[in-house]
Amino acid sequence: MSFSSALVAGLGAGVVFLALELLASSLGAGTPMGPARATIKDIIGLSPGQYTTGGLLGTLGVHFGLALLTTTVLARIVHAWKTYVAVILGGAFGGFLYTANVVLTWTVAAGVTIGGNLSLIANYVIFGATAAAIYKYWQHRNDA
Repeated sequence: MSFSSALVAGLGAGVVFLALELLASSLGAGTPMGPARATIKDIIGLSPGQYTTGGLLGTLGVHFGLALLTTTVLARIVHAWKTYVAVILGGAFGGFLYTANVVLTWTVAAGVTIGGNLSLIANYVIFGATAAAIYKYWQHRNDA
């Protein structure tokens, strides 16, 4: 497994996830900062009046840290597979991440509702597929 390829894939897929989340929230009833505010409120523990630049940077740190961690796990899974299989496995892995996120959120932060949002489910699947595709691209590029 190529750790440098996994890191690039994690950052790239993290940016795609963030962009899609911001797009979906701005097209829907929410605001572009809605997902970040939810993370700040539920994970970091700040109330709406306490949102700061530090809180937002902390949220981005959590986001990209998790993107790097999950993409490294995904890279171990798809390393030996052909690209098209890796992308399919990546999408399935994204679906697994969504399910794990819902279960952990219900367990750890009772009262937070994230389940049932079709755009969020799609975003996780796209994250996994994108991470796998970027990883395979950089893996082949480094092998050449």
